[in-house]
Amino acid sequence: MVRGGFLRQPFPDYILDLEACAIDFPFPDNEYVDSLMIAWATAWFSNHGGNEVAIAKGRKLLGAGGGPSTIDSCCSAVMRAHACGHGVKDSVFAADAFFPYTDGPEELIKAGCIYGVVPDGGKNATLIKEYFKTHTVNVFYLPEQFRGFCRH
Repeated sequence: MVRGGFLRQPFPDYILDLEACAIDFPFPDNEYVDSLMIAWATAWFSNHGGNEVAIAKGRKLLGAGGGPSTIDSCCSAVMRAHACGHGVKDSVFAADAFFPYTDGPEELIKAGCIYGVVPDGGKNATLIKEYFKTHTVNVFYLPEQFRGFCRH
């Protein structure tokens, strides 16, 4: 409930289909695709406080985080992966929400992520896409209506 109205969200039944995304890079091998699926499922359904971000590699979940902002979520996911002794270099990430600024992507890039899945959208979408591309991170952009936002 919100004052004077309500929020409406679609039922979270989206099935990730990377082949349906328009991409301008070679499609990754099966291990990266499987890792992207693991990261996406975690980010889409986790309950870390919103703006979920998950990191995976080698078909294993390395870390996940959430919080009031995407930068907090990215930092938390990287920190949790490192705290569990996981190296994040050459990993993949998924986010259940678009990135409004480059601060979150910067953390993921510094950590070593090379692929990602993110819902498209936001007023800075072009800036974010260019940022990832400039740093050679291959990102699948999902249609905007497939944002997670399960607690917003």
